[in-house]
Amino acid sequence: MAVNHGLYLGMDANPNQGIEDESSTQQHPLGSFFDDEHGRRFRYALNGAGALVAGDLVQSAALGGSTTTLQTVAIIGAATAAGLVNIPVASLTTSQTANLYAEGWAGFEDSSATGAYLRRIKSNTALVHTTWADTPMEIVLYEGLPIALTTSDTIALMTNPYKSIIQAQANTLTGFGLGGVCAPITAAYYCWVQTRGYFACHNKTVMVAGQGVQVDTTAGTVTSYTETLFGQLFGYSGLAWADEATGIIMLTCE
Repeated sequence: MAVNHGLYLGMDANPNQGIEDESSTQQHPLGSFFDDEHGRRFRYALNGAGALVAGDLVQSAALGGSTTTLQTVAIIGAATAAGLVNIPVASLTTSQTANLYAEGWAGFEDSSATGAYLRRIKSNTALVHTTWADTPMEIVLYEGLPIALTTSDTIALMTNPYKSIIQAQANTLTGFGLGGVCAPITAAYYCWVQTRGYFACHNKTVMVAGQGVQVDTTAGTVTSYTETLFGQLFGYSGLAWADEATGIIMLTCE
């Protein structure tokens, strides 16, 4: 039986925390989403170390391999039978904090077979990496493994992309483009990120109606999409908008 470890609040929902509100305490699971009556979608997120302003484009934490970023590959620490939810992990190159990967994802495969599997992570213990030996980390999954694993197998780990979001970085994103925030958000507070539908923003350049948009050379702001900047497409401009002025775009981040 599938485990309900996410949350869909539904169409025209009334979440505990309003879309323009922030909270120092978590009100919904990270990544939970709802669609309002206007066709906009919102996902619940935790802001990172920097404050955000209304209309900011935002991204996930930077992709990479250290404790403060999203992804890393590790080795299965001990043989694990199919059906188990506790997975020992070892041989990471950096220490990992407890619950860094909580509500994130684990991808794995049997090295002797083809095919990869994905599971949601419920929690993890800390891993202490030293030059002498590691204190292994245990990943706890919501659902059991569909296959057995051995110490010849590896596991790919990613944190929840809505954990520790940051202002979309200038020109080329360092993480996944998620959408935008509709209100000022304090550092380390919980908020809603709009991922699709009409969204008010600040244009740094003249916008062309229907043209794709991406983050500008000023982080968090909007400019027209160009191949020379290699930025991620966040959506499309609703009309022709003036530079250094308010505009409305159609977010298409999911």
